[in-house]
Amino acid sequence: MMKESGVCHVLGSGYSLNDSLSLIDSEKDFVIGFNFSGLAYRNSDLYFIEICNNYNVVSKAQYILWRHLCSSGKKTQYIFKNIAERHNCIFNIDKKYGNKVLYLKDAIVGLDDVKSLNFFSKMLLCNSVLFSNQVQSISTAITAVALAYKIGFKKIILHGIDFSGPHFYDIVKFSDVQCELIRRIICSTKVFNYTKMHQTNLGLVTHEELLIYLKEKLLSRGVVLEAALSDSNLGIIFSQSCKRDSDSK
Repeated sequence: MMKESGVCHVLGSGYSLNDSLSLIDSEKDFVIGFNFSGLAYRNSDLYFIEICNNYNVVSKAQYILWRHLCSSGKKTQYIFKNIAERHNCIFNIDKKYGNKVLYLKDAIVGLDDVKSLNFFSKMLLCNSVLFSNQVQSISTAITAVALAYKIGFKKIILHGIDFSGPHFYDIVKFSDVQCELIRRIICSTKVFNYTKMHQTNLGLVTHEELLIYLKEKLLSRGVVLEAALSDSNLGIIFSQSCKRDSDSK
């Protein structure tokens, strides 16, 4: 599963993804996509799907995208996660995806205090049989980082993890007819608010707090976690956290 470069890219759906895809060497780098990043990049090695029911437009759009990506000929491994979540219907998952995808044994953990980050990160990155389920919290990006680490990548690059603002597909249109159809189903707004925080960054423990902690934890294990773009929201936050660490020493 490891590729030549030893680099793994994780693709989120934030607006900065539109500016960072050129940094990926598709021949040498490994790529993990999820949700709707497949609209922008169709050559992921692993791809997460996580919603399937008979009433949700996101479920409908994810299924159409999956069918479209499968038709491209790329040998992507598709993984369905969060199967036990209330919004998922086992009957519909079996009917639509069946044995054509793998299923992740995952356990969602609620984080209610930053003091829990040390314990959670140990479980997240643990390979012990005592933790046979992949724990996760806040975002699929966290699950992707954990899997990249367990596969053995020494450099993990995050794209489109912006914490606020529009999705990449809210801004651009696609020449591919099927991708544009999907974009129209999920496009949320025509008015872009770049300061409005995403729900994942509004909890008792935020997305950015968890990623900052994981960056430090992975570095202590010889793994670099970085933002694809230094001037993206994540790049700035990572830079500021490094400066704080340096100043406190």
